[in-house]
Amino acid sequence: MLCALAYQVRYQVYCKELEFEDESAFPDKLESDGFDAFSDHFLIFHRGDPDEVVGTVRLVRPQHRGQKLPVVVHCLDAIDSDKIDLDHLYDGRYGELSRLAVKGEYRRRLGESKVPFVVNGSRAHLGFPGFPYIAVGLYMAVAAWCHSRGMHAVIVMMEPRLARHLARLGILFEPVGREIVYHGRRAPYTINQDVFFRHIKPPLRELYDYVAAEVGDCYQDL
Repeated sequence: MLCALAYQVRYQVYCKELEFEDESAFPDKLESDGFDAFSDHFLIFHRGDPDEVVGTVRLVRPQHRGQKLPVVVHCLDAIDSDKIDLDHLYDGRYGELSRLAVKGEYRRRLGESKVPFVVNGSRAHLGFPGFPYIAVGLYMAVAAWCHSRGMHAVIVMMEPRLARHLARLGILFEPVGREIVYHGRRAPYTINQDVFFRHIKPPLRELYDYVAAEVGDCYQDL
């Protein structure tokens, strides 16, 4: 089951490597929570080993008001209601990017083994050996999925530094609240379809088109 593969990566990264979560809470070595029941899961496999998952992310997508986004449950006080209509966080217009994780052996080469994924602005350019294809590729997969389903926007709790690095690639997340301590310094950001396609840089758009085709083929096979 693909979800179980995602949970395995999350257990390795969030429990074993980073110790963000208590590994004893997951005796089956599968890190999951109640939000997974209404989430879409995205995985990147190693081309040389089709059984090797190197990274994962989920899109939490509530189907009714009884299902809440993680940001609503854990970080609602960080959101500025003047910048985002809180009712929209309950009505299905927003999904939440969550649990982005890349295995340690695929991020340690940049000296960032203490973060769950790497988007390093000093090298984050197409054509450079250190371009973070895994993390950015997962973001592209979510963007393609949202576009195909007509989802209005996503919200994510992320480091302001990461938001700045993504902006250099033309992925412009808008801050909609204040920084808090939540697995490090985090703040709420959103991005919608119009902003994404208007600002994405041409080389990255080529990557998006490639990933979008892959995502479409995967779901046709299900």
